[in-house]
Amino acid sequence: MEKHKSGGMGMTPNEAVNNAIAILGQGLDAHIRKVMDPIIGGTEWPVVLRELDVNRGKVGYEYQSHDVALQLRMVTERLGAIGFPFDKGDRNRTMSCYGGILRIFRKRWAHNDEFSHFDATHFLDTVRIVLNHIGDGQRSGDVAAVHASLVDDLVKEDAEPAVALDVHAVDVSKAVDSDGCHDSYIPGELHCDVFIDPPSFPTFGQLSPATHETRWEPWDVSLMGDPDTLDRLRTKDSQQKVRAVVEDIVDAEAPIHIERLAKLVGYAFGLKRVGKDRVKSIVHQVGKSSVFRDDFGFVWPENVEPQKWLLYRSCAEGERDFDEVSPIELANAIVAELTGKGDAALDDLRYAVLNAFGRKKVTKNSRLQFGKGLAQAREFGRVVEDGGVISLAEVAGSGAGLAAV
Repeated sequence: MEKHKSGGMGMTPNEAVNNAIAILGQGLDAHIRKVMDPIIGGTEWPVVLRELDVNRGKVGYEYQSHDVALQLRMVTERLGAIGFPFDKGDRNRTMSCYGGILRIFRKRWAHNDEFSHFDATHFLDTVRIVLNHIGDGQRSGDVAAVHASLVDDLVKEDAEPAVALDVHAVDVSKAVDSDGCHDSYIPGELHCDVFIDPPSFPTFGQLSPATHETRWEPWDVSLMGDPDTLDRLRTKDSQQKVRAVVEDIVDAEAPIHIERLAKLVGYAFGLKRVGKDRVKSIVHQVGKSSVFRDDFGFVWPENVEPQKWLLYRSCAEGERDFDEVSPIELANAIVAELTGKGDAALDDLRYAVLNAFGRKKVTKNSRLQFGKGLAQAREFGRVVEDGGVISLAEVAGSGAGLAAV
């Protein structure tokens, strides 16, 4: 990243962010090793993400322990059957929540965005929260010194004092139902899940589930600005902020329907309701972000090959709209349902797949969406249909083998 020099002992916002990211990377790497060593032994922790990404169809990554992007993924994402080891015992899920904010800032940094003093202060404060949380007081002090230099630069420019954005975790401890799931998030606030009884960790060998089923994990809504940002989408600064949020949401929820993506972006900038005009303006920025949109209207990260994405994300009733489940994800669920059975009647298969996504009734819309998923599974050569019975397709050259999940 290009640094913008200033005279004296001052430090520009971009220099401050750059220095803080370097400090954060040192602290996170040490903390990740400390947490993961009892779980995976002598295995290097980036291998965990590499194994998970194989199932996610992600390509093109270099898995290096000093990469802050990978470090932030480790502390914020569900690590397969391991779960969220960096939030174990923490009802506020501090690492996931504040780590999510840092992921968005890191994306802006990677895109060489210009940071304001306000942005840099917000970032530095969040880095200090994370470092203090993991007990790294020395590096937290180093970040405080960076902040002091940033203030020196601010004073020299005779700018307005920067005020840290009020980012907080919502207390949802009273919103937990009998299944241990939280109620719907509150738009415009930072939303964190709650652990009721954190599970013991499985072994590294259990990391990749055989069925490719995983739990639906919605993006934690992080308040990254106010609605004025969305009013100023003609400006470069607002575009950069919105695109970073777009890419972070897509990383978390892909494949995600374009309208849901636009609404989550709106919530991240303080909107309680995201109207059609807002959706349209946000969708325009999606087209300029480092993501791509498929023919079904679902958005993916650039480095994911949909045909190699083999997951499906089960959920409880009311957690996801069935229309917002990608046909490719439905195809994966169809194949998983047939695995072990070999075949199933169409109606039975439809009901089983809908049930996996929390649906109890078959409606016109759900029947249509399931049909898209079944058509996708056939197009990929994973299933065949004969007289209303759906079967796994045989894999060419594998004898009696069936299509992989």
